Amino acid sequence: MRHFGLLGYPLGHSFSKAFFEEKFLREGISDAAYHLFERPDASDFLSEAEELNLLGFNVTIPHKQALLPRLVMGDAAAEALGVVNCVKRKTGASGAIEWQGYNTDVVGFSRSIKPFLASHHTRALVLGNGATAKSVSWVLSQLGIDVVLAARNPLQDMPTALRFRDLESIGFGPFPLVVNTTPVGTLHFPEQALPIPYSGFSADHLVVDVVYNPPETALLAAARGQGAVVLNGLSMLQEQAEASWRIWNSAD
Repeated sequence: MRHFGLLGYPLGHSFSKAFFEEKFLREGISDAAYHLFERPDASDFLSEAEELNLLGFNVTIPHKQALLPRLVMGDAAAEALGVVNCVKRKTGASGAIEWQGYNTDVVGFSRSIKPFLASHHTRALVLGNGATAKSVSWVLSQLGIDVVLAARNPLQDMPTALRFRDLESIGFGPFPLVVNTTPVGTLHFPEQALPIPYSGFSADHLVVDVVYNPPETALLAAARGQGAVVLNGLSMLQEQAEASWRIWNSAD
């Protein structure tokens, strides 16, 4: 049996296990299993993964940067961003185990958002300052879209970022594309609403929330109610999961 899984904390909201189990059943894959590894501390997880003979695993909040010192970067996005959400086990020529890190979030987000982009989506506001915000911003920049970040408390290396409270006066008018990369709105997350002006959307807006459970967050409900086009994170999850499966099963 080949073993894979998901590392993160918490994982009660995750659809990843159900996605892979349905995939295995649908495609007649009988020699693979997908597990959840809910770990508040990921510092020793690679040792655990080796003991469990994992061939690969996905990584979600809050560990997308925690494993970097012990990984070999496997793709350009992971190298450029320092953000990993897919890890593959590989045995080197000497027989030693090597763990390779990939960023399939960029694949998932790019494939999910492209069908919804219009010519006026030239400027984006990305909510959040974490690992997913980095991946989303990288994709949008690659697509030629100007990106502005907003966070509750921007990091010191984000001198041009907005604070959420700044949006009360600026509004969403200058940003026809808004992407939430924070976990706010996720099932069981203590804060169900972002501190932003929810009444500022229009039919010209595309509003994306990387949260997929529940399928409609307070942000998306407010945006949809004002005529905006909305997209949740389910298609991103599905696309990045398929990309992870291809990586785990590639000969490289």
